[in-house]
Amino acid sequence: MSDLEDRFRLIAVNLFGYRRTPAWMANESQTLADQAGLIEAALPKRCDKICLVGHSFGGSVAMKLASRIGQRVDKLILLEPNPFYLLKQHGRTKAF
Repeated sequence: MSDLEDRFRLIAVNLFGYRRTPAWMANESQTLADQAGLIEAALPKRCDKICLVGHSFGGSVAMKLASRIGQRVDKLILLEPNPFYLLKQHGRTKAF
């Protein structure tokens, strides 16, 4: 992140249960939509050019969030994500 901070506004959000973010406490099972909602709440409201970066499970969450916020996503960078089926589910067959 230090290599990018002079050119971009960076926001790093820990997912539920990671580091200082509380564990998932709801009675229902956690979903990718729940994790994506956590990230979406941290995004600047007036920014329409967002680059999402996600690693491993975070890559899956980034894909889910990208499907929710659509055109606001300028770039989607994924490192070792797992469920690429999300791209296909949301009409992104060329990316799939």
